[in-house]
Amino acid sequence: MKYNILFVLSMVILSLLSCEKKENGLTANYVKGDATSITDTIWNVSEKFGEVVKDDINQVVKTNFNDNGNVIDYTVYDSYGKVKEKTVQKWNGSDIDEIFNYDEDGKQQFHWKYYIENDRVQKIITTCTMSSKWVETTTYYYSQSNPDRLDSITEVKNSEKDIHTFKYLDENNSYHEYIKYCTGGKSDAVYYYDKDNRLIKEKQSYGTMTYVYNDKGLLIKKNYDDGIIDEFVYEFDEKGSLIKRITYVTNESKKATEMITRHIEYK
Repeated sequence: MKYNILFVLSMVILSLLSCEKKENGLTANYVKGDATSITDTIWNVSEKFGEVVKDDINQVVKTNFNDNGNVIDYTVYDSYGKVKEKTVQKWNGSDIDEIFNYDEDGKQQFHWKYYIENDRVQKIITTCTMSSKWVETTTYYYSQSNPDRLDSITEVKNSEKDIHTFKYLDENNSYHEYIKYCTGGKSDAVYYYDKDNRLIKEKQSYGTMTYVYNDKGLLIKKNYDDGIIDEFVYEFDEKGSLIKRITYVTNESKKATEMITRHIEYK
C-alpha cells in the first residue's frame, strides 16, 4: 500500500487548478505550531470487542521540515525499519526548485526540476535515471483573461505529446478536463469544487465519487457510485495538530481497514 497523500504535499496540478492559498508542508499536513518532523506509522488493523486495534505495521514515513515549514525530505520505511525510498526537496525561498527520489540502495530514480514565475509553475522537467532512462517536459499555459487559471498542459516524452485542456464550469473553479494522448486516444473527467476550493464531486470514466468534509476541512467521507463508502475518523493533540486517522470501508458491512498514527517533533 502506498503512503496516503493526506500526509504529503498536495499535487501540483490540483493546487494550480483550484487556486488554493499557498500552504507550506506543515499546514498541508494539519500540523499546528512549529515542528521539525512528523513520523506517520501506517497500521493494518482489526476490530475486537467493538474497538479498532493495531495488528502489524504496514510502513512508516518520516517527514522533515525546514524553518519555513516546507518539506525538505521524507523517507519511507518497511515494517522492519528498512528504507524503501527517500525523497529530497530543494527550495528557492517559498518555491519548490528540485526534487530527488532515491531507491532503497540510495540510487537516484527520478529528478524533477521546477521553473516557477510569480507563484505559478511554468514548466517541470522529469528525468528518470533508472534502467529505462527518459526525460519528460511538462509545460503549463495560463489563461490570458485570468492568469490564475490553467488553459492547458502539455507533456512531451521521447517526442510524444499528451495534451490536457481545461474548461471551467463555475466561479468555484470546477472544471472539465480533456486529455488527448499521443497514441490517438482520448479521455475526460469533471471535477467540482465548493466555495472553499474543496473537491466535492469527481466524474471519471470508471465512475463518480463524492466527498464530504468536516468543519476543519478534513475529508470524512468518500462515496462511490457502486455503493462503497470510505469514512475517516481523526484525532488531534492539545495544539490542534492531526495525530491519528482511522479508515473504515463500507461494502455491505462497515469495517476498519487502516490506522495512521503520528508522532510530531515540535521545536
